[in-house]
Amino acid sequence: MFRETPTVRREPDSIDFLLYEMDRFGIERGLVPVTLSDELHVRAIMEHPDRLLGSVEVDPNGGEDALRELEHAVRDHGIIAAQFFPAGKNPPVPINDRRAYPLYAKCVELDIPVFVQ
Repeated sequence: MFRETPTVRREPDSIDFLLYEMDRFGIERGLVPVTLSDELHVRAIMEHPDRLLGSVEVDPNGGEDALRELEHAVRDHGIIAAQFFPAGKNPPVPINDRRAYPLYAKCVELDIPVFVQ
């Protein structure tokens, strides 16, 4: 589907490289998908909140645990958005499924957008 995608190396200076490339192309701010277990991404958004904004993937199948993780991500790690990929869940969760309602409610409570992919 995608041709000639660049290979991205993850090196200790990859945050600086990202910021350099953003500057080079006139990009003021970027939205970074963050996994809380990935210290590099968490560090990047914590150290550069003026440039890098974080979003975190949420699985409605996770119930209350998923909602607690989302709240923790927002309150403690500066995450500004939730992501939801319905077809990528097991089992899949349609965007209008009742299992997604608590996710939407938590996003309203936290005053953050949810991106549905």
